[in-house]
Amino acid sequence: MQKFHIGQRIVKTSIAVFLCMVVDTALSLNPFYSVITAVLCMQKDMETSKTFSLNRIIGTLGGGFLGLITILIRDYCNIPEHSVIIDYIFYSIAIIPLILWTVKQQHKGASFISTVVYFAIVLVHSGQENPLVYVLQRVVETIVGILLSLAVNDCPLFEKLRSFKNKHTDKDSISM
Repeated sequence: MQKFHIGQRIVKTSIAVFLCMVVDTALSLNPFYSVITAVLCMQKDMETSKTFSLNRIIGTLGGGFLGLITILIRDYCNIPEHSVIIDYIFYSIAIIPLILWTVKQQHKGASFISTVVYFAIVLVHSGQENPLVYVLQRVVETIVGILLSLAVNDCPLFEKLRSFKNKHTDKDSISM
């Protein structure tokens, strides 16, 4: 019978998520975006994590910037709240240059993140708070998740544990 164990990536993800919640709470931020980011950025190896994190940063900045511009235009044009379809048409058209920008920047992997961030901003922003503050908070929360995920993933302690485990591993266990 095969034994299952909790692999290092699972442990690292759990630690990064915990740290995101603690740091965001200490900074009076909502941990939602940093936790999601930490989970997404914790990849199988450090190189893949760095690539994904770079795409996440580019996508977050692009989507955040366009989201801010969209909110400002929407507010400036004073579109009535009952004209939701006008908003939806505008939002749908706005992602075209956003996706093209990520592709032109040679970061196709940032395309989906940029659109997710864009929609998280334009569809969730309540209009109650300052749009610049709202966007900056989303960007900071995401950067917290990226940095903590990379820090945990690159922690030398895990490499020492892997070396120790490889010397003392039961051949029947399955690693994740």
